[in-house]
Amino acid sequence: MQLEPIQYEKVSQWLLRKLGITANYRGFHYISHAMYLISEDQERLLYVSKLLYPDIAKEYKTDWRAVEHSIRTVINILWKDNSDFLCFMAECQLSRRPAAGKFLAILYDFISNLDIEACLLYTSPSPRDSTSS
Repeated sequence: MQLEPIQYEKVSQWLLRKLGITANYRGFHYISHAMYLISEDQERLLYVSKLLYPDIAKEYKTDWRAVEHSIRTVINILWKDNSDFLCFMAECQLSRRPAAGKFLAILYDFISNLDIEACLLYTSPSPRDSTSS
């Protein structure tokens, strides 16, 4: 099942929240928007500083350096709190925190290979969750 760009954005938000990164981090928004943009054109992964960061900065009316810094902040938190899961996502052992471009590529590949229908089923409320009056 091929995802639409907006689905990459939504799935990345869901995944970041599961990893403990919430919307109070600017990097949360920048990373999810990066997934949207990368899904439109994967070439952006080859030119993160020249194409991706400026596009995100334009959308959020900020500087590309602020975008990079905020994404690095999120990666630092993930590395500190969830390095094992980052290695799982990367499908290899990471000896150090991934650079921002590498992290975005890891996240994009991970989302691309997810069984989205199973994830949605797993996270959807069960009929047993509703209470009857």
